Amino acid sequence: MLAMRWQWASWLVVLLAACAAEPVEMPFGDEETGEDDELGATASEIEVGDMKSAVRASCATSVARGLSMQLVQEVQCGAPSALVSIDGIAGVSYSDPVMRYLQPEAAESLRRAVSRGGGGLQLTSALRTLPQQYLVYQWYQLGRCGIGIAARPGRSNHESGLALDVSNHGSWRNLLTSEGFVWAGSSDRVHFDYRRAGVDLRAESVRAFQRLWNRNHPEDRISEDGAYGPQTEARLSRAPASGFPIGASCAPGEPMEPEEPMMPEEPEEPTMPPATGGWQAVHAGLTQSGSEIPRRGLTNQTLRGALGISTEPYGDVTTLDGRSFVSGRTSWFGGPNDTGVTSTETGAISGERLRSLNSPLSPSAATLASRPGDYYFVAMRWDYRPNGTSWWRNARLLVVNPATGAAIVVRPVDWGPNTSTRRILDLSPQAMRDLGIDTDDTAIVSFAAPGTPLGVVR
Repeated sequence: MLAMRWQWASWLVVLLAACAAEPVEMPFGDEETGEDDELGATASEIEVGDMKSAVRASCATSVARGLSMQLVQEVQCGAPSALVSIDGIAGVSYSDPVMRYLQPEAAESLRRAVSRGGGGLQLTSALRTLPQQYLVYQWYQLGRCGIGIAARPGRSNHESGLALDVSNHGSWRNLLTSEGFVWAGSSDRVHFDYRRAGVDLRAESVRAFQRLWNRNHPEDRISEDGAYGPQTEARLSRAPASGFPIGASCAPGEPMEPEEPMMPEEPEEPTMPPATGGWQAVHAGLTQSGSEIPRRGLTNQTLRGALGISTEPYGDVTTLDGRSFVSGRTSWFGGPNDTGVTSTETGAISGERLRSLNSPLSPSAATLASRPGDYYFVAMRWDYRPNGTSWWRNARLLVVNPATGAAIVVRPVDWGPNTSTRRILDLSPQAMRDLGIDTDDTAIVSFAAPGTPLGVVR
């Protein structure tokens, strides 16, 4: 029996939307509610040095407010209309750590929703700067502060000023969604993403930090390329949480000349031993042994039997670097946080319990290397003719983020998503992270050469 996952866009945003889960313990002040415990120590009363020290000293992102404000000002120097203050919206209350900025379209939609609702919206997060996301992700990695899930710095929608966390979300869900926000669902109940308009500011946020660092450290300059890799992360960990001595600068002029040639930002260390030679070396086209990558207009007897549809309705053929792919929207599935499958539901192809895959959610490089099959998997609306499920069990698929060229190799484990989602494939949470994409972003897919190692392709 096919494992049909009825995945709906309103809640599948959850993992990559990158909102931290509601904390269960906040020794120095609750980031979500702004409440301080009986010790009476707030983030503003804690003296910390660099960001690495701040990770251990506090559980409130306001500990990095000084550095965060410098970064906001630096972003506004480069893009003056990118962010606007939401401090003046009547009817909104804020917890202490909230950076009160959003992109203009999101801010106006929030204002309309609050006006229609008569006020009383309780906002616990809006813009989250790169330093703040660094803190949240470090807490998540260390198992501190009750953070259940968090995106890597540079990948959160909060960093673009296009996301909200609302503590009284139940009262505001309908109004916010009617104004262009998408609710993340029961797995991240407080989180809403703005989807009607806006631009991706995440790279600009990283670039703003790189400019601040270089302005204060001409002897240790890094590339201002907007890429969050090991060089940028190392400098961020050493940056003063209270802010640099030299802050944002909007003055035009020649950039400072480095004492030594700047090296380009290195990519993040691969999470597992990568396939080598680039994705071009493993690309194997849209047909393999008579089986096809599902795409618009292709006859699909399995789809007909499951849903009564004789041909695949979605997925357009496109090319990248002269090679053919199928392009379309994607989402995530699998692992213990996937409430769209039951605890005993198994993949139609692999027979594995879908919730047992991708667990734990924060694997080490060694874990990924030893168990890549648990973390790199995919579902599509396969036509099981002519080879059957046993053939698909051993197939390898190449998936590429066309915006960045990031590539992974995954294995089929299930059939789906349902055509009502208008998506062409579902990927594991780890695959989504490595590609740097969110729910309903576009990915392109083809066969990979048989036997290609699962995981990141370099």
